[in-house]
Amino acid sequence: MGPKKSSQFYSNEELKKIKEQWLDDKARIDADQAFGYYRDRDKEYERHLCNANLRVLFRHTAWLRNQGREGNEPRLYPKEEPLISKVYQGIIQNGYYSRSKEEERKIRAWLGKTVSRQHRPGNR
Repeated sequence: MGPKKSSQFYSNEELKKIKEQWLDDKARIDADQAFGYYRDRDKEYERHLCNANLRVLFRHTAWLRNQGREGNEPRLYPKEEPLISKVYQGIIQNGYYSRSKEEERKIRAWLGKTVSRQHRPGNR
């Protein structure tokens, strides 16, 4: 097994650029009163993430997090609750979750299955 392809990871330059752009966008969104409601703010955050994979990951994470805030406790496995908080905070702080694009895809798929599990008739 050789070294991992660079396309599977963000380069240091990419991470720096993503974080700088994200912090600018986040500061602008946080300062705007139109996004005072957390759902509106999360939607606007989602629009400013750097790629489609991150946008979907953030959408799943924000939805699951907001279900708990609104009293509609989602049915989660033991490892999922801390993961949701970790992913949400990571994206909010940095504009990305992991240096590994593959890790982001894996977590996105996992949380996508968690979201779909909440919509099954027996889970309501």
